[in-house]
Amino acid sequence: MNKVINLFSLFLLVLYFFFTIGSLYELGYSVYKVSEIPFINHIITGLSILVLLVGLIRIRRRREGKKDIRGFSKFTFETPISNQLKQNGTLFLAIEIIFALFFIVILLVSYPIDNNYYILPMLTILAILASENIVYLIQFITDKTDFKIGISNQLVAYFDREMHLYYYDGLQRIEIYHGMINFKYKKDLNLFLNLDVIPDDKKHDFLTELQSVVATKNVFFDDSFNSYLIKLKS
Repeated sequence: MNKVINLFSLFLLVLYFFFTIGSLYELGYSVYKVSEIPFINHIITGLSILVLLVGLIRIRRRREGKKDIRGFSKFTFETPISNQLKQNGTLFLAIEIIFALFFIVILLVSYPIDNNYYILPMLTILAILASENIVYLIQFITDKTDFKIGISNQLVAYFDREMHLYYYDGLQRIEIYHGMINFKYKKDLNLFLNLDVIPDDKKHDFLTELQSVVATKNVFFDDSFNSYLIKLKS
């Protein structure tokens, strides 16, 4: 979901810069100019609002995810997410911040020639979203309690840059597939949990607890699961 939001945000920003920069610098093709597109000011304003809404959705999902993971007080097993996942998450958050700062610089360079106030709203929006990203990055690096993975009697859940949930309702089979736990549900639904989420020294305990909790729910464990457990133990 986070990838979808990022790609959609990038798409909106590309459109915004096409119309805004094209309008400010009188760009166009042949006799057609971007500044002469009907309702160009409404288009630019609409794109700015969409970028803000998408950013607010991301902020809300993060806050709700953190609230949810704190609310799961009945984990029978929990551990912080792995350092590898933290490093990957840190990298992606840093890239998001760099992109935001890059777009902010472009807007600042073009701001002096903006007589129609196209830039100021988007400049404000990107500054707010970038600031929130920086705060979240600091929390992601330093927080040792909220960013974790846990097992309860109803589900497996972990929180990194967003919440991930794997319920047992409808679950039929669990197997290890290419370094991932594959939760196979009814109607051919498959949800994958990357084993890299779990610290190496906690993988055996995690899988053993998962097997113990789910064993009472008529779920079949594939031979690949048992073989991987034996491999971890040896």
